[in-house]
Amino acid sequence: MTTTHWTERSPEDFLYSIASDFIEQLRAKMKKMGMTQSKLAKAADVSKSYVSQVFNDPGNLSLVTIVKFAKAVGMKVSVVGYEGESLTSADSGPVNSEVFRLCWEAQGKPADMWAINERNVAKTDPVGIDRLLALANLKWDQFLFGQTSNNARPYVTKDFAGLLYSPIASKKDTGWDAGQGNPYLEV
Repeated sequence: MTTTHWTERSPEDFLYSIASDFIEQLRAKMKKMGMTQSKLAKAADVSKSYVSQVFNDPGNLSLVTIVKFAKAVGMKVSVVGYEGESLTSADSGPVNSEVFRLCWEAQGKPADMWAINERNVAKTDPVGIDRLLALANLKWDQFLFGQTSNNARPYVTKDFAGLLYSPIASKKDTGWDAGQGNPYLEV
């Protein structure tokens, strides 16, 4: 018999887990700021009783209210969908937001995927930024369904970073310059 995590019983249980996680983050931020629930209610334009209610039972917390509370304390909020190998096992409820926060901070708090790639490429490859900029100018269909310069066979890339880090022939080898196409893909 397989035991499932308590959050798998119903969507309401799953929501309760996610909302509780957010309320704990909010409590920590409010404590750091010296903010009371009354001040939060005023800043978020909700009643004091509603704040008290969701702090005691976050199962009725709406996404709109999460955004209001986050803005009231100077936080941002993001909904992250993800897949995992054992999402239905007894020990795998929703991943705690602290995991996502720590990973985000470890990557330098990027605002989007371009910032992650730019930072990582710059650390590992001094000409990486030029590669990133060249790729940014590609049409997505060329990027996804282009041809490699090595074997001239169509391919679909699964790994954006792999294309960024792939070795590239020099201008001398390829004859490539800004007016002659892209050194990464022949289309």
